[in-house]
Amino acid sequence: TYAHMIGLAKAGKTETIRELFDAPYNHPTPTKLPAGKLILHFEKSNNVESILKKLNGKKHLIIGNHDSSWITKINPQKYFVDVTDLKVITNGNYAITLCHYPLLTWKHELKSYMIHGHLHANTSYDFFPLICSRDRLLNAGVDINNFMPVTLEELIENNKHFKENYLKETLE
Repeated sequence: TYAHMIGLAKAGKTETIRELFDAPYNHPTPTKLPAGKLILHFEKSNNVESILKKLNGKKHLIIGNHDSSWITKINPQKYFVDVTDLKVITNGNYAITLCHYPLLTWKHELKSYMIHGHLHANTSYDFFPLICSRDRLLNAGVDINNFMPVTLEELIENNKHFKENYLKETLE
């Protein structure tokens, strides 16, 4: 859980945290989407590119609020297929709109999905009840998805439970 990860961080158990985050990637599977975001603290690194070179595969960077501090230090096209604020992809069955921030409307919203990050498990935003009313608006935050890569079906299910729990708690 998120609380467990915070506890590990406060205890200085960085190696344990690294192992937990690396474990899903030791058995790569192309049917899984990494849930949430990967924050690399490049401002502490003298060589951003040495870290990016270690990340295998085709990478698409959906720019978020933590990216401005490092992205100007490199040529991102050298490491990413594309760098964008918003991207529409397909998994063969559905169109999927990707953006760091949640969108309340997107192209074909009644038959496609919108996957976002940024919020984590924070339900204190005044617009969160509106987010709960959108079944196809999916939070990819790691704290919603058990700190593991998930399939689209698992992402849908995890968001359904998270939203149901929020609504249940607010009605009590």
